[in-house]
Amino acid sequence: MTLAGGAIITFAPQLVAVPWLGALGLFAMGLATSVTRWRIGGLSDRVPIDRLVWPFVLLAAASLAGVALLVREPVQAAQVLPWVVATGLVGVSYGALQNLTMLQAFAAAGPRRVGAASAVWNAGFDTGTASGALLVGWVAVGAGFGTGMGLTAAICLLTLPLALLGTRRR
Repeated sequence: MTLAGGAIITFAPQLVAVPWLGALGLFAMGLATSVTRWRIGGLSDRVPIDRLVWPFVLLAAASLAGVALLVREPVQAAQVLPWVVATGLVGVSYGALQNLTMLQAFAAAGPRRVGAASAVWNAGFDTGTASGALLVGWVAVGAGFGTGMGLTAAICLLTLPLALLGTRRR
């Protein structure tokens, strides 16, 4: 998910035809990410984390596929609603998976190793963000942003078996 986030954050100005669309898409993604991070915490107190991860992996893949379709050509002002919805849904999955994967890392590490788990999780998050910008930029040079963002959707979908593995172990 951080691959996709890094790509959108880095390339939003190039994905759109007019600058305000880039800003609006980033705002939608950021607002949705923040609200979801806040709300998913309460939900994860009531529902096992492993049962929450896979639906957000699917949402990530679907919303990124939507972004990929939109950015085959620069997003036009007439496409403002689908652009905001797609980037907002990316933000929902981004925020949910941030919190849920961090909680999984804390649970796996145990209370005495929360600091180490946090450091490893953050390093992974930052590496994913940087890698997403690099990968999508590299692909976009030869094949366009639609293909680059489609690749992020496919990579997210490839994580689904890992997300489902946790639910089977319960």
